[in-house]
Amino acid sequence: MKTRLITLFGIGIIVISALAAADVKVVKITHEDQIIMMAPSGHGEEQKTVIFIGEDRLRIDNKGTTMIVRLDEQMMYMINHNAKTTSTVELPIDYSSLMPEDPAKDMLKALKFNVTVTATEDRRKVGSWMARRYDVQMISSISKLESKVWVAEDLGIEFDMEQYLELYDAILSIQPGIEDSMNELHKIKGFEVARESVITVSAIAGNSVTSVEKVISIAEIEVPENTYEPPESYTKSAFDFSKMMRGH
Repeated sequence: MKTRLITLFGIGIIVISALAAADVKVVKITHEDQIIMMAPSGHGEEQKTVIFIGEDRLRIDNKGTTMIVRLDEQMMYMINHNAKTTSTVELPIDYSSLMPEDPAKDMLKALKFNVTVTATEDRRKVGSWMARRYDVQMISSISKLESKVWVAEDLGIEFDMEQYLELYDAILSIQPGIEDSMNELHKIKGFEVARESVITVSAIAGNSVTSVEKVISIAEIEVPENTYEPPESYTKSAFDFSKMMRGH
């Protein structure tokens, strides 16, 4: 993307040039393994995630679902291709208005994370990108997530990192209670190309999930016009917070 954005003293963003350019396609592989009662439960399957990044918009395809972020509309679309449904939610997401009041308060409190990001001097090649390691710890009252995140600042293509980070913030906002930790997460500078994570559920001793994510390709491409639009033929449904948290 060749649009350059400059922020002037927090007043606003000025578009300096807006030349037509190809969007960026990212392909990522994720492998998960679950440990139950201190014993491995078997090898998980690899999952492929495909991400399209355009000017003020982003699309993520994974396991029969699609998420579309449109900063120009301040909207997020959640699409289920198996059920052929699409739901819409305004950004930033107000979870308290999406759930019954009393349960919402308890759930949002439980999902609130305390986040710590530590930059290291550890660097390595991930694919063709030189990446720096950040250690990230996210702790809530019910779980703990510890990650080693490998981040590249130079992707070898023309890429608007500032605009991508705006889109990434919109994705982060999906996690309830994360807004207080955004400044801490902004310590991570660049594009994530690999991640090694362990998540442990505090209430269930000995249960954890480990995951390894790795970007396998990043390329500029031309995308169809409707890439960042929900299918018109799908049935519109209400945004369901509980289903989203269960990964449905």
